Amino acid sequence: MRDRTKYIAGIRRAYIGERAAAQVYRRLADLRADAGERAKLVTIARVESCTAVVLEPVAGRVGIACDSREIDDIVRRQVEELGALSWPRFIEQAQQAWPPYVDEFVALSKDAPEMDEPALRWLVAHERALVEFLSVEQSHSTTLASLAPLETLLDTPL
Repeated sequence: MRDRTKYIAGIRRAYIGERAAAQVYRRLADLRADAGERAKLVTIARVESCTAVVLEPVAGRVGIACDSREIDDIVRRQVEELGALSWPRFIEQAQQAWPPYVDEFVALSKDAPEMDEPALRWLVAHERALVEFLSVEQSHSTTLASLAPLETLLDTPL
């Protein structure tokens, strides 16, 4: 491993981010009147939750403790910010925010010790599936077709 401090910081950011995101998207789903938007947000929340579960042993091995207050603060801020957006604006914001995580997680995976590689592959795959969801959602927002990449990922054994 090249830089253990950098690796631990990346795992912390990813793990806390995934735990918070799972809660954020569940809460956003509760705020939406449209059943399709709710279904999409619930599925995103499931993907984020599964990713947090996959990262949990890695976080434990590197000594990351997760303070629930920190996560609660992130969730509160993001729900307030994202909950105010229309669905098209939410998708536009995600198209700006989510794709850079793919490169960040690919770089993090290059520093992973062998025992962490499966979890880091999942981390990268989940972000790629989310970006693919956004791509399909942009042209098929009135259907549930955009859920296909997320459902495929969720059908993949952990």
